[in-house]
Amino acid sequence: MMTSAPAFEGAVVWVLGDPTSAGLHAATLRFTAGPPGSYEYLCPVPGHAAQGMVGTFTVTG
Repeated sequence: MMTSAPAFEGAVVWVLGDPTSAGLHAATLRFTAGPPGSYEYLCPVPGHAAQGMVGTFTVTG
C-alpha cells in the first residue's frame, strides 16, 4: 500500500503490466527525475514490498 505521493510526477505503475513469455509481468516507466538524492521504489502488490521487493536508485546532479 502506498502511503505517500510519488517523489516524481508520473513515477508510478498501478497495473501489473503485460505478461512475458516466462509468465511474469513487465511494465516500462518513464519519468523525469527531480532533485538529486536517493529514492526508494517498491512493488505495489500487497505484501510484496514486505517480502523484499524494493530497491533504491540515486539521482545525481
